[in-house]
Amino acid sequence: MSPFLRSLAILIFFISIGAIPARAAESPGTPGIQSTAAPGVESTSSAIAIPTATPSINPLEEAAELRDPFKRPASAKIAEVAPSSPLETYPIEQFKLVGVITGMQRLRAILQDPAGKTHFVTERMRIGTRRGVIREIRADAVIVREKMVNVLGKEEVSDSEIRLPEENTAGSKVSGENHG
Repeated sequence: MSPFLRSLAILIFFISIGAIPARAAESPGTPGIQSTAAPGVESTSSAIAIPTATPSINPLEEAAELRDPFKRPASAKIAEVAPSSPLETYPIEQFKLVGVITGMQRLRAILQDPAGKTHFVTERMRIGTRRGVIREIRADAVIVREKMVNVLGKEEVSDSEIRLPEENTAGSKVSGENHG
């Protein structure tokens, strides 16, 4: 490396860290040559453009703003709402689907809560402790959409099913085996 390039590299280094003001390092440009520096970039000669020094960021301040990876974030909690119906007092995992009623207009499901009480439900009704909404009623299941907060503190949507239990008829086994 030539001594000129080495001293130019050292000069660029000191200007970039702010040790030398960029204006003090400027030399008069060569007549007849225009500077090609981009906006926000100062030029020390007509051939080389050097970015201006930016204020340095204190690494301790930057580290203080980062999240501790070993603690759960305390943000984005879903507001707890007092239950407006008995369906909202139990988690959906504790409900049992007893039956589905078909009709001309819409399907209805019969759910049993852990206390043994039965509830007739339709689509768009609220259910569960996590603000669940009944999205769909099928012949063998009820689909519930709930809003939850994940480990990163972000709100997620989760679909769950409350399925109709399979019943064995008169003691016969349900299997693919042929008992001859």
